[in-house]
Formats: sequence, C-alpha cells, structure tokens
Amino acid sequence: MDQIVAILQDQQRQLSAITEKLNSLQREQTSIVHKVTGLSNTVSSIYSQNTNLLKLNNHKQKFLTRFSDLPQEVAAHVFSWISPLVVFQYRRLSRSVNQCLLGSQFACLSIRNQGVGIVESCSPGSHLLDCCWFFAPNIYQNVYAKVRFNQPKTFIVSRRVGSFGRGTLVGIPLAVGLFETLKVLALPKNELTGVLPVQLGNLVGLVELVLYDNRISGPLDVLSSLVNLQRLSLDNNNVSGLIPSSFANLHNLEVFSAKGNCLTGPISPLCNLKKLTWLDLSHNRLSSCIPAEIGNLGKLEMLLLGNNELSGPIPSEISNLTHLHSINLEQNQLTGRIPVELGSLSQLSEIELHRNKLSGEIPDTLYNLTALMTLSLSHNQLCGTISPLIGNLTQLETLKLHCNHLDGTIPSSISNLTDLTHLDLSQNYITGSVPKELCGLTELTEVYLNDTDLTGVLPSGLGNLFRLRRLKLGNTNVVGVIPDDVVAGSYIWELLNEAGYKRL
Repeated sequence: MDQIVAILQDQQRQLSAITEKLNSLQREQTSIVHKVTGLSNTVSSIYSQNTNLLKLNNHKQKFLTRFSDLPQEVAAHVFSWISPLVVFQYRRLSRSVNQCLLGSQFACLSIRNQGVGIVESCSPGSHLLDCCWFFAPNIYQNVYAKVRFNQPKTFIVSRRVGSFGRGTLVGIPLAVGLFETLKVLALPKNELTGVLPVQLGNLVGLVELVLYDNRISGPLDVLSSLVNLQRLSLDNNNVSGLIPSSFANLHNLEVFSAKGNCLTGPISPLCNLKKLTWLDLSHNRLSSCIPAEIGNLGKLEMLLLGNNELSGPIPSEISNLTHLHSINLEQNQLTGRIPVELGSLSQLSEIELHRNKLSGEIPDTLYNLTALMTLSLSHNQLCGTISPLIGNLTQLETLKLHCNHLDGTIPSSISNLTDLTHLDLSQNYITGSVPKELCGLTELTEVYLNDTDLTGVLPSGLGNLFRLRRLKLGNTNVVGVIPDDVVAGSYIWELLNEAGYKRL
C-alpha cells in the first residue's frame, strides 16, 4: 500500500512540473504576440507617416509579401535601427536593399539613431562608431564626417572592433580630411593600401599619426604640413622616396618610426628636430653618410638605423647624444674607426655595429659604459686585443665579437660578467687557453669559440654551466677529456660529446 502511495505522489509531482512548463510556454507565447503586435504597430506607424511616399492607388494597393517590396524610405527607417557594425552585411539580400544602404537618407537616419548615441567606446573620448566608420561605404563616411565635424579628438581603428561586413579597408578615407581638429589618428594593422591622401595634410592639429603594419605606398610629402605632430609611426609599410626636406619643419616631432619601408637618400632633413627622442629608420634603403648634424638631436634616446646602405664614418658629434640608450647601425657600409666619443654616452645599454667595415681597435672608452647590456661588433675588420677592462661591463648579457681580426688571449677579468648569456668570439686569431673563469658564468646559454687559435685543455668546472645549450670549439687546438665535474648524460656532456670530447 505504501508503495502505491509513493508512486501516486511521484506522478503528482511530475504532473505539477509539466503544468508549470506549459504555463511558462504560454507566458512566452503571450510575450511574443505582444512583441509582434508592437512591431506591426511600429511598421504601421511608419507607413502612416510616409503615406505621401508610398503612392499607393486606393483599390490597386498590393499586399507587401517581401521585405524588398518596401519603399526605399521605409526600408531606410527600418534598417537605421540596426547596429551599423552589422547592418551593411544585409546589402547582399537584394539589389533594392543594397541601394537603400548606400543612400544618404539611410546614413542620416542611422547616424541619428545609432552613431552619436552609442555609449561604448574603444578609446577615451571616442565613440565606437568613430572607431569603425572608416569601414562604411563612402556616402556613409561623408555624412558621418559632416555630422561629427570638429567634435572627435581621437580615431583609433582596429579590425578587432568591427568592419561593417568588410574584411579590410582599401585606403584611408578622403573624408578624414574634414576633421581639422583631430588630435590622434591610429589605423594600425588594417592592411591599408594606396598612397597617403593629400587630405591628411588638412589635419594641422594632429599630434599622433599611427599607421604601422599596413600596405601604404608612395611618398611622405603630404605629411609635411602636420607641424604639431609629436608621434609618427609608419613601420612595416611600402612608403618610398626621399625623406622630404620639408620634414625639417616638424619641430614638435618626438617619435619617428618608419622601419621596414623603402625610404632612400640621406637622413639630414631630420637632424634639426631637437625634440626627437626615438628615431627608427632601420630596414630601409637610406644612403649617404651619417651627418655630423646628428649631434643636434640632444634628446635622442633610441637611434636605430640598421639594415640600410649608409656609408662613411660614424661622426664624433654623436657624443652630444648624452641621453642615448640604444644605438643600432648594423648591416650598413660604415667605415673608419669606432669613435672614442661613444664611450662618453654613459646611459648606453645597447651598441650594435655588426656587419659593417669598421676597422682599428676597440676603443678602451667603451669599457666605461657600465650600463651596457649588449655589445655587438661582429663581422667587421677590428684588430687588437680584448682589453682586461672588459671586466668593467658587469651588466653585459650579450658579447659578440666574432668574424674580426682580434688576437691575444681571453682576459681573466671576464669572470666579472656574471650576467653574460651569449658569448661569441669565434673566427678571430685569439690564442691561449679557455680560461677557467669562464666556468663561473653560470648564466651562459651559448658559447662560440670555434675557428680560433685557442690551445690547451678543457677547464674543470664546465659542469657549472647547467644552462648551456650551445657550445662550439671546432677548428681549435683545445684538447683533453670531459672534466670529472660534468655529469654523464647532462646537457653539457652531450655538447662536449658532439664536439668530439670523451671521458677516459
């Protein structure tokens, strides 16, 4: 009997649950009916407000069976309530819808209903639509520019924000030239093509122009009128031609970065921009010499001119760049000696002069640069010895002197370089033995001593170099066996085995 009662109670609970779900579905159905009725009333209201536009004859009115049958004016009203981030995807519905979305009436209604009223923003002081209107059709761009004329201060456009149904921008919209009070224009990583439009020259109040990682081509002359510009970033595009002589008028410029382009000619137009702190023109086709006027850039912190076709000596006036942190002149055709004046730049942390035609000895003044972390002088024609003063560079992490004509021994003062991770002295005329002090540099990950005149035996203590991942001693006269402190099977053991060393 108790079992029957339990079954009946369970069935009662199930019935109650089913009843509740039916009631819930009924409530949802009622809600949907209300919404549909409301939408119907809205459309009816739009019809009643636009009866003069429908032009329907009394008894000849036909029932609208398709959305594309809606008059353009009504369709513009309906679509104007859809977010402009997605609405242009509907252009594919029909020819009439496409025509509607390309019209100025739709643009005006959409911007009134959506654009200025959007709360979300992708940058301080910039509406979301400000960030994305570049992707809209041309008429929409022009209408929006007129509505927002003199209002926005910042445009930062990213493909991640939204693209109005388009994959990429074709070029910088000409309508951008209407925003004469614009302060920041940032269009990085948008695959922009074409040349810089002359309309950009109207943005005389522009402080930042950021266009890196695009496909922009052509010359830079149109930017010469942007006299308030403080930051100009054009990295990794296809801009070409000379650096305009009129760039000498950009007196407020602090950052000019245009690496990875096709710029040619001298850098002299930039040598009077005394507010410059960052100059990166690496990986271009710049030629001529580094002018003595480079010394005018007294606030410069980064001088990056590597991978160009610069020739001649490094001017001694570089000593005026007392705030310099990094100098990179790698892979040019520079000749002459490394200027001793370089050693007076006490804030230097990086010197990269490799792959040039520099000659003479390494000046002792470089060993005064106690903040130095990278010293790369490889692939030159340097001669002389490695001074014991190198032990002063206690923060050095990378030392690359390979492919020169250096001789003498490796100084024992190298033991002071306790942060050193990369040491390459290969392809020189270095003599003597591998110093035991090397075994105390436990941060080392790569050591290249191959193709030298080193002799002697492997020093004991190599087992301390537990971070070592590269070791080359080929084409030397270093002999001996694997030291006892090297654990069999360890990484250093394998490296020595590969180099032909064995344990007795």
